[in-house]
Amino acid sequence: MEVCSKIATLTDTRNRLELPIETLNHIVFPQGQHYVDLLVTDSSGQPWTFSCCKRREGYPKPCLRTGWLVFVRSKDVRIGDRIILRRLDGGEFKIEVKRRTNFMLFGENVWVDFVVA
Repeated sequence: MEVCSKIATLTDTRNRLELPIETLNHIVFPQGQHYVDLLVTDSSGQPWTFSCCKRREGYPKPCLRTGWLVFVRSKDVRIGDRIILRRLDGGEFKIEVKRRTNFMLFGENVWVDFVVA
C-alpha cells in the first residue's frame, strides 16, 4: 500500500524528507513520543533506518531526519525525483526513487526506477 508519493524538493535533498500529514495514519509512534525509527528497504533490497519525527505542538507534520541524508547521497536523490514510501503486507516499509525521463506515454511523463549500485 502506498503511504505517500512526492516530488523531491530542495529541503528534501538537503535537510529532511517532509511527508504529507496522511502519512501519520501508517506510522505508529510510541505513547508520548514524537519520533520513531523506521526500518525501510530500498528497491535493491538494502535496509535503511530513518528517524521519523512529528512536531510536538500544533500541526504534527511528519518528516524523516536521521539517516535520510545518507540515503540521499548514496542514492543520488535529486530535486524533481519521485519518492514513494510503501507499507507492505507484513508491516515493513519500502522506499522507491523514480526519475522522470524525457519520454511521454499517452500524454503522461514516464518515470523509471532509479537505483544507484
